[in-house]
Amino acid sequence: MWRIVRGGARCRRWTSLVLATFICSSVIIYSYIYFHAIRSIKIAKKLKYVQRNQTAAQPIAQPWKERVQKLTKNQRMPLLTLFTTWIDNDDKKLVHNITIVNWLSLRPFVLPIIFTNETALAKTCELAGWKTMPLRVVAADGVPVLKYMYIDAMKRYESSLYAFANGDILFTDTLIDTLAEILQDNSTSHKHTLIIGRRTNTNNITMKEVSSWKELTVVAKKRGKLFRSDAEDYFVTSASYPWHEIPDFVVGRRAYDNWLVLNARKQKHRVIDASLTILAVHQTTDDGNYESKKKETREYNHLLLLSLYESIKYNLGDCICAEYETSLRSGRIWITPRRLRKFCRLR
Repeated sequence: MWRIVRGGARCRRWTSLVLATFICSSVIIYSYIYFHAIRSIKIAKKLKYVQRNQTAAQPIAQPWKERVQKLTKNQRMPLLTLFTTWIDNDDKKLVHNITIVNWLSLRPFVLPIIFTNETALAKTCELAGWKTMPLRVVAADGVPVLKYMYIDAMKRYESSLYAFANGDILFTDTLIDTLAEILQDNSTSHKHTLIIGRRTNTNNITMKEVSSWKELTVVAKKRGKLFRSDAEDYFVTSASYPWHEIPDFVVGRRAYDNWLVLNARKQKHRVIDASLTILAVHQTTDDGNYESKKKETREYNHLLLLSLYESIKYNLGDCICAEYETSLRSGRIWITPRRLRKFCRLR
């Protein structure tokens, strides 16, 4: 009898335990189903909202190329026609080959051109993907005249901007980013624009170090040194820039760079110093950073200017005398007026 009673009590305890377990499990399951259903309803509502407002939705981050294309959708493409010239020289072969590779990386936003009358050099650049144009006017024992390269490039190729840069200057995506922002800036009513900047001298750059813009940037930060502010190695101008009014300067000789900036300021053009946002890397070799001083015709441009003007205040054509400057703030490039120092003021 005792065994039967004790067995019945044990059975009731097991029954209660099973029932409690069943109830708890049911509560958990139904709670899960309920909250999952509520969550599904909320998600469905959000999806419907997104679908209704799909045209206004903007991605948080876009790929670089897509972002630049959006900035320049109303601009003529390519964004920039970038040209240079050099003599085919074995001592500079690596430097020029690196420039060829680097400028090609800027496509499709940049169209690279070399001006040359050397058949072999023209063929090399064409095979690499560059455009080539003949040198129409030279002076100072065969040195190219700057303004005719601008005039000829503008006649042949259509783009929003045009620029000459020395053949040993390398660029990154910062060039395209900056120019895209400048083209979007409508805060001034200037008819013509001149964009200049300082270079970063970097010793013995290798082909491997220009394999990417990121790699080149790292190398420039580690080994590079920002050069003096009165030396300008690239000149970006608007398509309407009046190059026909510029004297017949030759490239690679002193004086013309500062005069171009000084003249643009006097003519009330918009002059922008983009040194803070455009990385322009100069490939410094054993010849150093003052190669032009070794040339026999090094004073050609200076003497030309003396024949045209009584005096030239070259200091007024310094980079830091540009009335506008670019800067990077909160991940965006800004173009703002600059407070000029006393020695920059035009008299």
